Amino acid sequence: MKNKNSIVEEFIKHSLIAEQTQYSGDYRKGNKSQDALLAICDGLKDEPELAKEVFDELLLHDNPYVLYVCSVYAIVLNHRRDDAIKMLEKIADMGTEWTSFHAETALELVESGELFELHGASKKSVIETDNKLDLMIEVHERIDEYSKIGNVLKNPEMLTKWDKITFSEEEIHALKTTDFSSHTINGIEKIISDRMLTLFFNFFAVVDGVGDPKLRKKEDVWLGFRLENKTEENDKGDENFLHDQLFEAYSKWLELKSNHP
Repeated sequence: MKNKNSIVEEFIKHSLIAEQTQYSGDYRKGNKSQDALLAICDGLKDEPELAKEVFDELLLHDNPYVLYVCSVYAIVLNHRRDDAIKMLEKIADMGTEWTSFHAETALELVESGELFELHGASKKSVIETDNKLDLMIEVHERIDEYSKIGNVLKNPEMLTKWDKITFSEEEIHALKTTDFSSHTINGIEKIISDRMLTLFFNFFAVVDGVGDPKLRKKEDVWLGFRLENKTEENDKGDENFLHDQLFEAYSKWLELKSNHP
C-alpha cells in the first residue's frame, strides 16, 4: 500500500477527473477514475490507521466534489461518519448542479442502507477501532476533568447531589474560610489526579484478574472480569447497567466493611 500523501494525491486526481467527465461526457475515462477510487477505498479497509490519516486529510480539501467523494467513502469505512454526513448535507445545500445532486442521492442511500450494500459493507464499523484504547483515553480525560476542584473547594455545596455524601456545618465553614491560593489548588488537584490514576490502575488490575477484590472471601477464586464490545447482535438492551449498580452496591459495601476484619 502506498503512503498517505501519494494516496491523497491519487484520490484527489481521480475525483477531479470524475467531476470533469460529467461535463465532458467522457464516461469511459470517468468510469476508470471511479474504479480507481473504489480500489483505493477497498485497499484502505485493511489499513485502518492509514485510512484515518487519508480521510482526515481529504476532508480538509476545498473542492466540493472531492469532499463529496471522500465523504461517501468515509461513511462506508465508518470513519468520522457524522462529520461526513454533515459534509454531504452542506454540499447538497450548495445548489451546485451535479455535485449537490450526487450528495443528496448519497444521503438517501445512507438513510436506506443501500450505500453499504453497494460497497459490500455494513452499517457497523468497517475500520476496526481500538475500543480498549479509547476507554483508557477516556479514563485520563475524566481524571483530568474531575481533578479540577478549585470551585468545589471554595463552594463545597456544589460537590455532589448524591445524598450519601453530606457536609457538616463545621466542614462547610472550614472550607469556606480557608484561603485557597492558586498554588494550593494546583497542588491539591495534582494529588487528586495521582490518587485517581492509582485508583483506576488498581481497579483495572482487579478486572484483569491480576489483583483480588479486597472484600471478597479469600477462599473464592477470582479470575477477573471481561468487558466486551457491544454490537447490534448482542445488545439486548435489558442488562443491568454498571453505573446504576455502582450506587446500588453502596449499602452492600458498608455491610461488608463493617464485617471485614
